[in-house]
Amino acid sequence: MLINPNDARNFNSSQLSLGLKPYLIMQLIRTVSLFLLFSIGAAGYVSAKIISIPFKLRDDHIFIKLFNNEGHAYDFIFDTGAEGTIFDVNTANKHGIEAKKVTEVITANGKSKLGYASKQYLKIDRDTELRKLHFILHDLSHLNADGVIGYDILNRFTVKIDYINKQLIITSRLRDFDLTSFKPIAFKFDKAAIPVINATIVLASGENLTSSVLVDTGAGLTIMIGNQFFEEHDLKTKFPKVLTSSSHGLSKRSETKISRIAAFKINSFELDEMPVRISTNNTGVFSDREGYLGILGNVILSRFDIVLDYRSKQIYLKENANYNNSFEFPTRGFKLKRHSNDVLISSIIMESEAYEAGLSQGDRVVSINGNDSNDIATYNKILKKNQSGIIIVVSSALTGDLLETDLKNRDIFDSN
Repeated sequence: MLINPNDARNFNSSQLSLGLKPYLIMQLIRTVSLFLLFSIGAAGYVSAKIISIPFKLRDDHIFIKLFNNEGHAYDFIFDTGAEGTIFDVNTANKHGIEAKKVTEVITANGKSKLGYASKQYLKIDRDTELRKLHFILHDLSHLNADGVIGYDILNRFTVKIDYINKQLIITSRLRDFDLTSFKPIAFKFDKAAIPVINATIVLASGENLTSSVLVDTGAGLTIMIGNQFFEEHDLKTKFPKVLTSSSHGLSKRSETKISRIAAFKINSFELDEMPVRISTNNTGVFSDREGYLGILGNVILSRFDIVLDYRSKQIYLKENANYNNSFEFPTRGFKLKRHSNDVLISSIIMESEAYEAGLSQGDRVVSINGNDSNDIATYNKILKKNQSGIIIVVSSALTGDLLETDLKNRDIFDSN
């Protein structure tokens, strides 16, 4: 969630891979004022034990349950790109949480002013409490989340992310984890409390380009390449093909570019060909990070067991069972998401057959291949299973009219 270069977060893992992921958080407010960032440094917690927090992966984002003092459960996105804790303004209104002050935050689309509520509390379990939190209030309804949290956990605990068993494991001591076979990678904090490491992209020509990336579990994508880096290295002429995806970010509709790289390297790890996103925005997260390659997202991170130790500024990585899985490339040209009780098209590639047929971001799915279950998991299975083609019926976001479209299954990068 680094706030979104370009609202990149509005893409899911499949999205990114699909070219349509809700970069989820786009999100949000990554850069909270230094006052807020450091004023919470003294905040406390009560615990000396190892705690396992189950999580769900939705749109390549990690969702955990946190609780208020009355035991009410909130759905939070765990996001290493979130310097401050973001809380949904609609949920805040329901629970009597009011903004008493205003702070300036930086999103991928630039600066904005938002209200925040001080001296808030969240419980991880019955005995473990996060105290003296500042909630930045913002509308997160399009993310189906009550909040976004990262630094407020990571500055208090050492955290292990187990993507295979879907567990977030926290403890106050690094030695509580067996780090056998893990490889340590030193990171730094530059302008914010977001880990920065070096990584390399390999182009189709074999050229290697190495620079800094922000480690962002809130980004539902592989890599988001910064626009400055893209232009500086003349990647428009070096990439085999560049596509355009339209989606809705934290606060407005946005466009990002999509292409592919031959490989990605981090430390001694190397992952094969994958789709990447390219920010089209020079403001926001990348505005003062000249030379940065971009953002490292959850679609790549989920291929590792990860231990994050902010005290020693080390990230520990070990391959997991996802490591050798192939990355998904755009075929249908659109990505789905659930919003309230509907399944919607969350983003669409403008060079795709789907876009040419009249589908657009925000259209409500009525059926796919005759299935009208309104279940996003079922729809995604149908899209993956049917290799020849699919028939999709949508209700237009613009007119409300029904549109039926027959779409082929093809690699958009290989099409003319």
